[in-house]
Amino acid sequence: MMVDGKTWNDVKRIAIYGFGRQGKGYISQFENEFEITAIIDNGKNQEKFYREIPIVTLETYVSAFPKSLIIVTAAGKAYTEIRESLSVLGMIENIDYADADVFQMLRGWEKNRSINLGRLSIPITERCTLRCKNCITHMPYFSEPQDYRIQDLRDDFQRLFQMVDYIGCLNIVGGEPFLNHELYEVLDELDIEYKDQIGQIIIITNGTVLPDSKTMEKIASLDKVEVRISDYSQTIPYANRIEKLIDSFQEKRVRYTIEKFERWLYMGFPKDCISVSNTTDGIYEHMMECNGRCQFFSKGRYYYCSRQWAAEKAFGMELVSDDIVDLRVLNDFEMSKEVKKKKLLDYHLGRFTRGYCDYCNKCWGFDQGQEIKAAEQV
Repeated sequence: MMVDGKTWNDVKRIAIYGFGRQGKGYISQFENEFEITAIIDNGKNQEKFYREIPIVTLETYVSAFPKSLIIVTAAGKAYTEIRESLSVLGMIENIDYADADVFQMLRGWEKNRSINLGRLSIPITERCTLRCKNCITHMPYFSEPQDYRIQDLRDDFQRLFQMVDYIGCLNIVGGEPFLNHELYEVLDELDIEYKDQIGQIIIITNGTVLPDSKTMEKIASLDKVEVRISDYSQTIPYANRIEKLIDSFQEKRVRYTIEKFERWLYMGFPKDCISVSNTTDGIYEHMMECNGRCQFFSKGRYYYCSRQWAAEKAFGMELVSDDIVDLRVLNDFEMSKEVKKKKLLDYHLGRFTRGYCDYCNKCWGFDQGQEIKAAEQV
């Protein structure tokens, strides 16, 4: 991006819009490189400062703080609402404010042709302890769920980090990640081989499984690793298991956060035969409004969204070939490293040959999904 002769590479001062779990993660990524003038938060947060950075409302920021590029950390519908509020104030997207992922990626490319991702998810198992009827990744409907072996994951990591220079937040997901007893080796591999290319590792668990002592100690020993507990105890009576897990984490000094879910969004299943729009512009607008930041990487294949991966794995849906980047193939192409990386960069940013991801037309997404009760069981 370039405005008045200046590019994002010239940015020295920013403000962070959003103080949820994503916001805190981006602050950790950006604080050593930029002066963060303020954290904009319109919620019920009672804190006045975070790491000595003032927390203010948008109204206060606009009236009392020096103008900085605003980095919006929210995704999905929340980003759309923030964009609308900033547009009302006369601010222009990608000039006065920018999506955190877009800013990070395009600035890295502009600066030194590097691919810097805000976040990426890697599944290590298809097994889960719950059978959530409307699971966003369709876990109850996998016919033969499996754990992913460490050697296969090592191969995946090697392919990925040949192309990607840095990942701010690498999510280890499932299913239920603690069911894979090679999680210890996974963390060891990431720490030994790629720790300089990863800002933070988040293990996302539903809180039903107590990891073995070896895995627990490994997690506690790595400063970059945090466990995020998705708490569905408002629907499923297992609060005592979450409490037991938390007690163990506190005893072992494992870093963790808890996210309570009472509501989900129903985004649809392949059987629903969804068609969001019959025009290229309509599908593209839906894709951009969804803005889920749900990119997945599994078995050499880079997916624009976890829902693609789930539909393919659980229901055997055949995906349009252009909607997937297979790094096993891309790495073998006879072209420069820069050209290969640019292909992956464009894909991650949603720059498709046809103008949109085909699967987005088959999913209601975060912008059109309907609220439902979280974690109802099959």
